[in-house]
Amino acid sequence: MSIERSRINAPRTTPTNKKYQGLLIAGCLVFVILWSSGWIGSKYGQGYAGVFTLLVYRYSIVVFLLFIAVTLTRSWRRLSGSELTVHAGVGLLSHGVYLGLCNSAFQMGVSTGVVALITALLPMITSCLSSSVSGEVANRRQWLGLFVGLVAVMIVIADKILLGGAPVAYLLPFVGIFAFSVATLLDRRFSIKTKRRRKISTPLPLVCLIHCGSALGLFIPIAAVTEQFSMNWGYELAFSVLWLAIVVSIGAYGMMFLMLRHLSAIKVASLEYLAPPTTMLIAYFMFNERLSLIDFCGLVLAGIGVYLVLSAREGNANKARQLSVSRRLKDACSSQSTHTPWVMYLGKIDIHLGNPDTTRR
Repeated sequence: MSIERSRINAPRTTPTNKKYQGLLIAGCLVFVILWSSGWIGSKYGQGYAGVFTLLVYRYSIVVFLLFIAVTLTRSWRRLSGSELTVHAGVGLLSHGVYLGLCNSAFQMGVSTGVVALITALLPMITSCLSSSVSGEVANRRQWLGLFVGLVAVMIVIADKILLGGAPVAYLLPFVGIFAFSVATLLDRRFSIKTKRRRKISTPLPLVCLIHCGSALGLFIPIAAVTEQFSMNWGYELAFSVLWLAIVVSIGAYGMMFLMLRHLSAIKVASLEYLAPPTTMLIAYFMFNERLSLIDFCGLVLAGIGVYLVLSAREGNANKARQLSVSRRLKDACSSQSTHTPWVMYLGKIDIHLGNPDTTRR
């Protein structure tokens, strides 16, 4: 009887399911390519403008688009001094410090692939926070996959330092990740206080505008003092700025939101490990950055780590926790809760915190 019941209850594979899975896989591939192109576009643009000058032009476009979005959605609100301070501080850390340091590492000789590998440590933070915040508990197979991905990152970095790389240059992205994590915790703490006081949360478009505007306010004086806004204007620089502002800042993070509706946060975050190998391959053709045997080993290990995470099945207890969290956050969805910073615009911090708007429905 048990065998017959299991056959009856087993999900059937239909053409619709196959089509859905195919579209989901295609979406993941497109997301990884767009996500990886962010570091490529940043290094490409630095050939025609300074680090912070490029960020000024990039964020100017993003802030302009967000200003239009806030106006069209009628999201303007009067904020208290404490609210404005918290949102601005989160934006400075998650946008200004994070991207500023990671992009500065390029000028100190760190390759795009290595920077992508270092920033791929963020899923480890995701898996730690998801247990207590979003209710998604990683099982042993997923923890093994995350650990394998971490080992892949550390092997490649250690090899670069042994070959004569400046340790300070490789330290910059780590400091950027730390700033990113502090921004996550700061925003989450403020969000919890807001819910406890039953205050109306600030609309997300306005929060994003404050985040990016504060980062732009940091980039402008640094670019003016250290680079004097020097640049070689041409279609190459224009293409780089538009690609970073529109395709990466809006397109890549928009796709992340879409995938979070169909995959768990841990699985989406694990795709971050596919960004380094993709970045390395693109950089090989664009910048002639050679891949050593250690690099290839790191790529293989990263791929194994992603496979272990994505192939792990979610237990019933995990699904029950997600359902419970989804119910508890139902009110937050209807009231447009603050969420978290639009990381590197909108995606990663929301992954960490289990954005209620992106919870599977």
